[in-house]
Amino acid sequence: MQVTIIQGPKVNTQVFDAIKKFLINTFESKGKRINPVLKFKFIDNQEDVEDEFEIELIEDQLRKIRFEEKVDKSNTGKDFDYFFNKGIEIRKTHSIPKDELLILLTGERNNRNFLGYIDESMANAFIYSKGWDRIYSDKIDSIFPIIYEIYCWIIRANMFDNSTDLYQSTHKENQGCAMDFCENLNHHTQKSRSSDLCETCHDLLFQNKFPEDIKKYIFESLEKVRQHILRRFIGRVDLVSIKLKYVDGTKQFIVPEFNNLILKLDPQWKVLYYFFLQHPEGIGNKDVVNYRNELYKIYKEFSVMVKGVRNKDGELKEFEIESINRLVAFDRGEIYTGKNNLSGAITSLNAVLKTVFNDHIIDDYLIKNKKGKYTISLNRDLFVDEIVIKK
Repeated sequence: MQVTIIQGPKVNTQVFDAIKKFLINTFESKGKRINPVLKFKFIDNQEDVEDEFEIELIEDQLRKIRFEEKVDKSNTGKDFDYFFNKGIEIRKTHSIPKDELLILLTGERNNRNFLGYIDESMANAFIYSKGWDRIYSDKIDSIFPIIYEIYCWIIRANMFDNSTDLYQSTHKENQGCAMDFCENLNHHTQKSRSSDLCETCHDLLFQNKFPEDIKKYIFESLEKVRQHILRRFIGRVDLVSIKLKYVDGTKQFIVPEFNNLILKLDPQWKVLYYFFLQHPEGIGNKDVVNYRNELYKIYKEFSVMVKGVRNKDGELKEFEIESINRLVAFDRGEIYTGKNNLSGAITSLNAVLKTVFNDHIIDDYLIKNKKGKYTISLNRDLFVDEIVIKK
């Protein structure tokens, strides 16, 4: 299945490029790429238009005008057909199949103040790209609610045969469902943070035989969007005060200012992250083999526990020792072979961290290669360490 996303008039190029990057590079929690059963095509740099009216949401009118309500003809927004016709024109110009979903991102307001809609064919949709800062915290990048709407229009286009049925099936009362009407636009934050469909809407989706692999892809992607929105929402703090804490009692890394959010890391990744937190000077790829004994000691703290009890002898199991040996390319006492899997492990670890921290502070928490040495730039005053490594 392919969906075409168009950069329409008054859409910021940086915003469009960020949306494109996100949609192309959606990852699962452990850094594995989601099977691209849903493909995106992007058409950018559409001809802009002169400013004819105020393009931001009206501050004292953060509401949608329902279809059954009379539209004030003096309203400066464009009617829906204006946006649908733009999509149809672009479809013809680029020879896009008529049954393929096309989504026009536009910075032009519509006269009903909708955040987006779709035509009767369920093939031409538009999404308003501006004004999200009036709805969401300024700590939340507008690309995330826009991406949420992109995924939701793909779902809606496959749930209904026409836009009339769609409108009649929207929830006038909010349920934390993608089909909530959100007459008060501020309520959009509620459904985007749930990233789900109610039971009734799930049934509608199944009735239309929505392919299971595409449905799974979209809901996994919506979950990632939800996490970005949620973590930015709970992380609205002074950026310089965001700490990282290791709690010895739970054997977990947490972020106190993000509502004690737990970094969900496998034991080996915990070892690796803690190791580099202890070495702000940085460690080269070829040199890490010389630190294997330190890695063994750290691993004892994160060792797999059986029925809640750590290894009786206090030593690592053979598979745990071997996991460190593979990590540093240590084999029977031989020196570095040039084939360790340190860089791959770091890539996977960083992929998890990127789902947690805000884009503008993420670099300080990643393990990065600087002048041939892997290091974490985080100010160590922000790292609260409860661990005591036994010598």
